[in-house]
Amino acid sequence: IIDAGTNLLERAPRGSHHRRSHALKAKRLPEATTAGGTHALLYPAPRAPTAHSLQASLKGDRMSDVTKADVHTRIQTSFEKQGLMKLLGAELLEVERGRVVIGLRARPELSQQHGFMHAGATGAIADSAGGYAALTMFPPGAEVLSVEYKLNLLAPSAGDRAEAVAKVVRAGRTLTVCTLEVYSLKGEGPTEERKLVALGQQTLYCVQPKDDESR
Repeated sequence: IIDAGTNLLERAPRGSHHRRSHALKAKRLPEATTAGGTHALLYPAPRAPTAHSLQASLKGDRMSDVTKADVHTRIQTSFEKQGLMKLLGAELLEVERGRVVIGLRARPELSQQHGFMHAGATGAIADSAGGYAALTMFPPGAEVLSVEYKLNLLAPSAGDRAEAVAKVVRAGRTLTVCTLEVYSLKGEGPTEERKLVALGQQTLYCVQPKDDESR
């Protein structure tokens, strides 16, 4: 853009550094004339999408649908192996990349002494939801383990059921961080009442798959 033999500092009048900087800024960039007018050659004009690029984009959309199905199957298969979730009667309600929702219906066996759902039950579904939200981001063959989680109990869970919603905040190669929200729900449809009863954060560990099981 600027000739190698041109020394702008030599052209600038003697004086302060501000004047020399001003001389540098005054140097114009070469220009090119296009159908739309004259523009400085800072960046090349964006290319119009070609038929090939549009076809690749559509193919990518179809591949994303397949990936979503694979992710759901992966999480559902692992969830069904959890003995505690079966014991509690928890249900896997929603699965998408970086987000999982687990539900749990209230019953006397899950209550504490005041009749509210026990914090151990709400904490368990929150922990599992966070683990599976992280697992949706992990490579095929990898597994997940909880490193730690902290759950603030904001209010008693006094509804008919509870839902734990976990979202990935940052997914790393080894550690992943999720937010945890537990809601108490009462009623169905338009009259449904939904109340946030617990809020937390969780760190999870990615157990990388082994390339060779015989090692």
